[in-house]
Amino acid sequence: HVNTLEDAKGVLLQDIDGSLDLIRAVNALTAEAGKLTQLSSTQRDLIIEWSFVKIHAAWENFLEDCFLAYMVGVHTESGFGPERYVFPTDEQPALDIVLGGREYFPWTAPEAVGRQARLCFKDGKPFSEVLGESASDLQEVNTVRNVIVHQSRVAVEKFKSVVRSKIVTLPPDITPAGYLVATRAGGMAQRTYLSHYCTKLRVVAAKIVP
Repeated sequence: HVNTLEDAKGVLLQDIDGSLDLIRAVNALTAEAGKLTQLSSTQRDLIIEWSFVKIHAAWENFLEDCFLAYMVGVHTESGFGPERYVFPTDEQPALDIVLGGREYFPWTAPEAVGRQARLCFKDGKPFSEVLGESASDLQEVNTVRNVIVHQSRVAVEKFKSVVRSKIVTLPPDITPAGYLVATRAGGMAQRTYLSHYCTKLRVVAAKIVP
């Protein structure tokens, strides 16, 4: 685990940047026609999708690291620290409180983290409001990650629902990678859904570790 909240944020941003750099390199490679090393579209999709899974895992680790750090009384370099309702002496007892006998806590579920935050910190700060403001985008990130990892009927249908809500007409056989690199509808700048989600994670992270 990281030593400071700034370290936690730094690791997240590094993982996001590294994954985006890989995706840009892959896109550049596949765009150069006639190259002997040209990847197939299936290989390109695989790299994009698992890079996104890595970003999701980094986001999950960031939330857990920050939540537990705040629980044991760690403050940011700027001096921020939420008012606590619980006072564990170390991260393991803090995690035991959060788990409450369960094997796993859904760190990437905004509502679940918000509820837990309200039990541990006054007004659920800094998690409840910040995650609540971006809950729709964060749920979409989870949905795309889940269809890559699970590919169950439920995961596929939820993914298709997200795509329909964004692109209106569901393209036939659209892949998660195809959706992520599609140009996002609306907004001032023309950017992909992948870029939008990564920017959202950066913005939320900056509010959790101000």
